[in-house]
Amino acid sequence: MRSKTPLVSVVMPAYNAEKYISEAIESVLNQTFKDFEFIIIDDASTDRSFEIIKKYESLDSRISVLSNPENLNVARSRNRGISISKGKYVANMDADDISKPTRINDQVNYLELNQDVDICIGNIGVIDGEGRFQYTRIYPLTDSALKSKVFRYNPFPNPTIFCRKYVYEKIGGYDSSFILNEDFDFWLRAGTQFKFGNCGKIVLDYRVVEGSASHKKLRLTERLTFKLRLKAIKLGYKFTIGDLFFNLFHFISYLLLPSGLKIKLFDLLRKNKII
Repeated sequence: MRSKTPLVSVVMPAYNAEKYISEAIESVLNQTFKDFEFIIIDDASTDRSFEIIKKYESLDSRISVLSNPENLNVARSRNRGISISKGKYVANMDADDISKPTRINDQVNYLELNQDVDICIGNIGVIDGEGRFQYTRIYPLTDSALKSKVFRYNPFPNPTIFCRKYVYEKIGGYDSSFILNEDFDFWLRAGTQFKFGNCGKIVLDYRVVEGSASHKKLRLTERLTFKLRLKAIKLGYKFTIGDLFFNLFHFISYLLLPSGLKIKLFDLLRKNKII
């Protein structure tokens, strides 16, 4: 039975995700941990996403559906869902990913056992558009080790974020001026006040689809990433000589290499734990 005030609020924006959204929803509903609400925000989808979401809402009382009258993009959609959440903890979810069955249980246990940690991430299994496993992305375990990676890659994988709700209340939500990289910006800001930790387990399968919007907008993503790394320096994150050489190499690759090759290179470096 669902408690009147759930311990966990799962928040998932969705936009034109009809191909994958059923699998994403079912991966949340089939969690071993049951005391949660599931807030799904349809961002004015033009495909069957809203119809599919409403079907699941009729089958499970834990689901609450918000429908944006116009496309607001992911930052404002996620903020809208978080604003009505009731849980002590907020779990992020994306409409094309698959949460592992014990994800919520693992992350609740981690934060309950580590009261000094405010934000819990997890490791991810990368899958392709057809759900085929590609490789595992492993992240550092401690707050200091995670924050030391901000000049190499985003060490705060947003779909795995599971945090105490007061983090959002204190920081004020995602910056809606960002169409891309809004998550990296938010967690950089949060990291100046709050402590991160990694539960050390694979908590979800993260879907990477060739030809997706994120792939097509890679150059814009990279430009924003460079700006956010500069912002990280201003926020007080420690920048090393190694980081300097890495960013010089990244900038050269940004200027000279095609997007497809850069994505493959990044995956190779992460797969082999070089960065």
